[in-house]
Amino acid sequence: MFTTERAAARKVTVPSRLFLAVVAFAAAIAGCQEAITVPELEEGRAVTDKFMQSVCTGKAADAWDTTSVEFKSAEGRDSFARTVKKLKWLGKPAQFAAAATIESPQGPRAEYTYRSADGKHQVRLMISPHDAAWQVDRIKFD
Repeated sequence: MFTTERAAARKVTVPSRLFLAVVAFAAAIAGCQEAITVPELEEGRAVTDKFMQSVCTGKAADAWDTTSVEFKSAEGRDSFARTVKKLKWLGKPAQFAAAATIESPQGPRAEYTYRSADGKHQVRLMISPHDAAWQVDRIKFD
């Protein structure tokens, strides 16, 4: 009787081990999937267009509200509003100029460039995924 119990236990253990191996393999493959760090062009552009529209219509605080936590940590709302206000050329609509994928320490990121109405200045916005949404992560005025 002891041998029968042991054999029965083995029959149950083998399928359980096989199931665990399959689950572990699936988890390993899922872990190897690369995170999406660059949006489709139009998806990212919708985010940056909205941001730039707020900036160019004097609503810098609204634009700042849509940025990532990292952006907000680097530059507070009031500081951002003052910076934007000093750049008089941002009082007119900026035109989308280009989109590119750039390398960063965190991996590939999308960068969207806008030009001032007079063509003399530009704004570069880097966006990245945060909480299942694309947000402006960095800004550079040239």
